[in-house]
Amino acid sequence: MNFGGTAQLPTSPGLWITGHVPTLDFEGWNSQPSGASPSVLPQKIDINVTIGEFDLFQRQFSNIELHAINSGANWQADVSNSALQGKINWLPHGTPPSTDKLIAHFKTLSIPDAQPNTVAAPPTGATVFPELVLDVDDLLLGKRRLGKLKVRATPVPSGLRFEQIMLDDSDSKLQMSALWRPHTNPETVATIRLNIKNIGRFFDRFGHPGTIKDGTAIIDGQADWNGTPVDITLTSLAGNFTLTAENGQFLKIDPGAAKLLGVLSLQALPRHIGLDFSDIFSDGFAFEDISATMQLNRGIIYSTDFLMNGPAASVQMNGTVDMNAQTQQLHASISPKLNGTVALASSLLGGPVVALGVYAAQELLKNPFGNAVSFDYNITGPWADPVVKKVE
Repeated sequence: MNFGGTAQLPTSPGLWITGHVPTLDFEGWNSQPSGASPSVLPQKIDINVTIGEFDLFQRQFSNIELHAINSGANWQADVSNSALQGKINWLPHGTPPSTDKLIAHFKTLSIPDAQPNTVAAPPTGATVFPELVLDVDDLLLGKRRLGKLKVRATPVPSGLRFEQIMLDDSDSKLQMSALWRPHTNPETVATIRLNIKNIGRFFDRFGHPGTIKDGTAIIDGQADWNGTPVDITLTSLAGNFTLTAENGQFLKIDPGAAKLLGVLSLQALPRHIGLDFSDIFSDGFAFEDISATMQLNRGIIYSTDFLMNGPAASVQMNGTVDMNAQTQQLHASISPKLNGTVALASSLLGGPVVALGVYAAQELLKNPFGNAVSFDYNITGPWADPVVKKVE
């Protein structure tokens, strides 16, 4: 059988399929009931075709070269194009409750963005997914390079249970276990741990260069969202997370462009208030540690205990951030850490004797001026141009 040309008789018995297939829709093909049992298929099947457009889970792959052969009931395939190169093994297990097994290893795999304005039909109740073993040496999702991928999943009556989804790159490591329920209202429920080894390089890789310098962070949480494990959208994401971060610095950036980072760094604060915090926030707040627990509900972030400590000040915040509307309703309490600045100011205002007394008091009494004062503010409005009011 040849697509797009003259079919030639094969040199040995079997079924030989060659040529060019303009389009192939995996969901449409997969939804068709099978009318043939493996016993009626030839012992030898060799498929060597190119597929112009291959639609898989709302994503379109172009110009795929596929070479697949069967060995008994098992299948081996090589697939490649400009964005992917790998091998796939399909091991049918025969009669239920045993399940089929799909083993795939890709040197490179670039997953295109989902097609807009398309809605994938949910699988039928009779759909049985295979056991999945997937390894990718170099993964891209859209234009984002994600590093190495390892996936291990087994079928359950409601869908697929992912025992392991791991993304490992030089600046971060994501570990996740999840349950994907694709029927009726597709949903993923997951436990997530993201270990960021270098926050600055991590944000550079995800399209926000020059926003943070250095720093490490760990995010732990449980969440659910609509769609597959790779289709995380803020509008459907809900869950609880904890954040810890250390030893980094927010850089001087445009709050409108930096989005949420402009809110957390408080660098827009000085131009809205009378007290001059320019040395602390405008040129980039350096932090020693950050901690917070957060609740996410379909694009709304709520926290009561965001705490950020740095050499110049400590900041406590609570309230809500709307990721969809890019607005905030926050209460911030800022405590400048006076430390050596008090002694320096004393030497300027009161002379060296006063400065010496202040220095001695700080050393003997363990820094009594460290957090002597705090300033409270309500921060509302859009991220790019917040409304800041001092709380007397």
